[in-house]
Amino acid sequence: MKPNCADKEEEVSVDLKPASRRVAGEQPSDYLLWSLFNLFFLSGYCFCCLSFSALVFSVKARDQKVTGDLEAAHRYSSKAKCYNILATMWSVVLPLVLIALVITGLITRYIS
Repeated sequence: MKPNCADKEEEVSVDLKPASRRVAGEQPSDYLLWSLFNLFFLSGYCFCCLSFSALVFSVKARDQKVTGDLEAAHRYSSKAKCYNILATMWSVVLPLVLIALVITGLITRYIS
């Protein structure tokens, strides 16, 4: 004899929130050392505003991590990472492009 399914009704709830990509308990990176490196060594080309912004968001990420608000720490961490990438690219790529233009002679044509 099979049990009747109509007699046993159970409530089933389904969580419709998107699954988080982060692992539970994972600590966010704050990129503080990268921010300090950009500020002190790579900000000589007037792009210190990007380096300083990265440093501010790195400190905010670290503060939020200490207080236990991991969601805010992840937000500030991703902003710090973006600003660090921009500052590094501007500080490395721009001089290389200028050197390439001087070597090929394109800049000296317009200066003379």
